[in-house]
Amino acid sequence: MTDQGEISELSLLKSVPLFAQLTDDELSRTAQFSSRLTLRRDEILIREGDDAETLFVILRGKLVVLLDNREIAELQQGEPVGELAFFARGKRTADVVAARTSTVLAIEREGYEALARELPMLTQHILESVADRMSRLTARSQTLAPRAGRIIAIEGVGDTLV
Repeated sequence: MTDQGEISELSLLKSVPLFAQLTDDELSRTAQFSSRLTLRRDEILIREGDDAETLFVILRGKLVVLLDNREIAELQQGEPVGELAFFARGKRTADVVAARTSTVLAIEREGYEALARELPMLTQHILESVADRMSRLTARSQTLAPRAGRIIAIEGVGDTLV
């Protein structure tokens, strides 16, 4: 018999596009390798400069990315958070803060690597999500203003070298 909490967890995961194509067994494995965090408005999830040892996925709510206390991005349900630094094994490049009460899935590196071995399509789903976000950002970005070229020519004048 399935536990009511597990059904709720599976329903929550299945409601996120990143996990929607997974079977119930795959969703159960995902839940086993992860934990859920609830953040209140203005609570910090990620601090700039920290090691990127956890991958996050927004299950509910909205987060904002801050650089020098300036909002540079808004992240919604289903989006991975901190994935670039996580996959690069780098440092966090910005702060990420809850814009309202939010629930995120947290997957530590060791758990992610085990899960990725079992569910290789999960990595593909994450990459598709990142590519989708990048294409939306690129479409909204400003067109670069044309710049004057810089050409330097050296031309000889006369027959003698000085």
